[in-house]
Amino acid sequence: MNTPTTSPTDYVDTWLATHQHRIGSQKRLVKSNIVQKLCVWFETPMYLIDITAWDSAFCLDIIAINKQTDHADYLVCGSCEDHSGLTERLESFTYWLTSNDSTKVA
Repeated sequence: MNTPTTSPTDYVDTWLATHQHRIGSQKRLVKSNIVQKLCVWFETPMYLIDITAWDSAFCLDIIAINKQTDHADYLVCGSCEDHSGLTERLESFTYWLTSNDSTKVA
């Protein structure tokens, strides 16, 4: 999975499928080969989560909207250097989620 030929969207898609139990119930998955983009939405009792990966610039955007306040409690956007950067961003988010959403367990 961590080979240089794996696109960022495929890498994030595989990571999310493997770690979905750490995030929440998957609501919708959209993958576009035209713009090389992957969008996945998750929901927990506290948060609506939008994770978008772009093949260009190894970009990974993660937004967690608090359902009670309608504000983004977690917002990290931008490029990562490589696959390890994608993993680090995803792991940091799941750590934040398990620390801030009492319904999620590591």
